[in-house]
Amino acid sequence: MPADVVDLFDVAKSVLVYGWFFYPLYKTGQDQLHRAAESAAMFRFHKLRPDKPRATFDDAIRHLVKVGAIPKHDSERWHAARRLRNMGSHQHQQAAMPPAAVLGILKATKHDIDRLFAQTNELRSEL
Repeated sequence: MPADVVDLFDVAKSVLVYGWFFYPLYKTGQDQLHRAAESAAMFRFHKLRPDKPRATFDDAIRHLVKVGAIPKHDSERWHAARRLRNMGSHQHQQAAMPPAAVLGILKATKHDIDRLFAQTNELRSEL
């Protein structure tokens, strides 16, 4: 896994720890988790498609599903992360999240990012 993705994920985890003291940080940490997922998907996508430097997060998800880097049954979770990333980046009011909800997002994001880099040699050829 690329060091930049690890760094983004570690910042998200650290912000979540401090959420115990200030609940709005749980939402900030959640937003950072979605940015880490985007960074992971874009990194993986550009390794497979260096000819597409201006791809979007949506482009990356669709291609990674197509080649099997993201299992089809996980694609909706990736698209949800993309939508939530957009909402978090363009929010108009502060939100607070409960710890249990964000813990589930933390676990799912870690699982998805780990899976994205675990099977680098098992991808289908381009369709």
